[in-house]
Parts: sequence; C-alpha cells; structure tokens
Amino acid sequence: MTGVAIRVDARQLVGTGGDLAERLEKAGRLGGVLDEIGSLVTATTIERFERGEAPDGTPWQPSQRAIAEGGLTLVNRGHLKSSTHYVVGGSSVAIGSNLVYAAIQHGGGQAGRNLSVTLPARPIYGISSADRRGIQDILSDHLREAMQ
Repeated sequence: MTGVAIRVDARQLVGTGGDLAERLEKAGRLGGVLDEIGSLVTATTIERFERGEAPDGTPWQPSQRAIAEGGLTLVNRGHLKSSTHYVVGGSSVAIGSNLVYAAIQHGGGQAGRNLSVTLPARPIYGISSADRRGIQDILSDHLREAMQ
C-alpha cells in the first residue's frame, strides 16, 4: 500500500514470540485468522469515519469544509473511507488505504501548494480497545477449534 497502513503480525500477537502463529499455521488456520482480523479492523475503521474519531476514541478536529458545509470530517466524497481495505501476506495482515493523501490525513503535516496548509493529525488506522477484544475472541475461537 502506498498510502498508509497498520500491520498486525501474528508472530507478535499476545506476546507469544511466534508460538501462537506456529500453532495456527500448523493447523492450517493462520490465513483464516488473519483474514478475520483484517475484516474486523477494516469494518471498525470504516465505522470510526462515521463517528469522526481516532482508534483511541479521541474525536478528530473538524475540517474547515465540515464546519462550513456541514457533514463529516474526512468523508466529503467518501473516497478515503471506501479505500480502506486489508491485505493478508505471510504471517501478517495490513489494514489501510492506497490513496496517496491517506498518510497526510492520518498523520497530519504540511500539504497543498508550497506546503502552505497545515493539516492536523486525524489518526484513522490503528487498533482500538474493542478491536483488541475482537482479535482475542478470533484467536480463542480458532485455537479452540484447532485443538478439537
């Protein structure tokens, strides 16, 4: 992804040092686990666009357009929101956007002609506390099924 992404690496999940990833891989379940995690985090990221908040629940600073015209910050035409997707590769899943401007919207910084505009950081991509619980549930379900 050229825009911005977060990566969840199965080798680092729940501090197992790779043991969990190895067990799931041997059981033929690692790809399914990562697919479910990607789907979960993508869905919750898209939901946060509607609430205008970062993964930690902090509200995004309203954009000038949203203030002037009404509507939601970062959702004028919906391109950034609808570009949010995930890609599973190896032992990890990346969630993000391939839009070039996703990084500046996520992290903030100088933009525009001659870098004359300062955009505030509006964190889009990340793992919320609800995501963590969902990921733990996914892992528990797959481990339980793998042990049967």
